[in-house]
Amino acid sequence: MRRLIVLMAALTLAILTAGCGDDGGPAAVGSGGGAPGDADGALDDVLDGVLDDLADGSLDSTDLGDLMDSAEDMAESFGDSGSGTVTINGDTIEFTSEICFSGQGDFTIEGVGTTGDGTPVWVSISQSVDSREEILEQGFLTEEMLNQFYGDADPIIDSSLSLEYGKSELFGSGSDDLPDFDASSGIGGDQLEMTVDGQTATGSGEASDFNYVAGDFAARFPFTFTAGCG
Repeated sequence: MRRLIVLMAALTLAILTAGCGDDGGPAAVGSGGGAPGDADGALDDVLDGVLDDLADGSLDSTDLGDLMDSAEDMAESFGDSGSGTVTINGDTIEFTSEICFSGQGDFTIEGVGTTGDGTPVWVSISQSVDSREEILEQGFLTEEMLNQFYGDADPIIDSSLSLEYGKSELFGSGSDDLPDFDASSGIGGDQLEMTVDGQTATGSGEASDFNYVAGDFAARFPFTFTAGCG
């Protein structure tokens, strides 16, 4: 399940970027240069096939493999020139990115770092900023649902941080006997405050341990972070 969540996050980022381009929307930042080209077309082709197969119930492992390969190509195109530091539960984790993206208040960075004892930690930090009109146009949420989740907020801001101990690559996974810290704001919760200034993001809050290793479901772990692209 954790692998699928990360895959869908990468695909969502890819689709959002492909939909921007010349209208002044966000662009990828990093050694990969501007917004991806060939990866966009490949992803579009695969998504069209997957959506057709979902509709008629014929989605198989080959389709999912193609989708994963396209997502990996898309992730590589976002460059790797970001870095950051997260401090939580006695650990200071310095990490470098495999994905780094910023623009118009949106920010995403993902990459691997290590704790003081050498344990790898996959760090994922993101923030999205959307107007109510944009969200309603996508058709996934109604006005009533937006009011229930966000009140009358406009724009709508969602932020998240994830620290998965034992994971060292984008489509890998950590061990269940190691912490998996998560915090969010917006629809998912109110455990995180995040500020994006150009290509730099800073934040703090209190995370939960998804695996209940560092503490039970009620335990909260203060953290701070800073990260940047470019």
